[in-house]
Amino acid sequence: MAFSASETPKEAAVFVKSTFNIIYSYKSHLQSPIFLFGREDLMPRIFMQIVENIHQNFPKNISTFKYYLERHIEVDGDKHSHLALQMTSNLCDTDAQLWLEAENAIVYTLQKRIDLWDGVYREIKKNKLLAKNINNSFFSVN
Repeated sequence: MAFSASETPKEAAVFVKSTFNIIYSYKSHLQSPIFLFGREDLMPRIFMQIVENIHQNFPKNISTFKYYLERHIEVDGDKHSHLALQMTSNLCDTDAQLWLEAENAIVYTLQKRIDLWDGVYREIKKNKLLAKNINNSFFSVN
């Protein structure tokens, strides 16, 4: 399997598999809201924070690139989120069962995304600790 061959971290593999499970359900009323709340409504805010942080640290180096990223994020966040929300509303219409299924899919997807980022955070902490231990042993005088 590709995940094993690439040594994909467990949390990333689980996240991708969970996304494809919903895609392969072939239920548009589930696919639309996970796209909306798991990506289009969420990711622009995350990316804006990243862009702002980079710009604060390197204001002269990325000003043009910052504008490009902000514009791309704005289009994705504003236009696409509204369209995805309208699409979800059209797909579920007045069917309470479809709305409940959509809500459950959103909660499930967001939890998998949280698990993914928690895994990323653990890896960063582990790698920082490893780097610190390597540096300490390299520079220690015996």
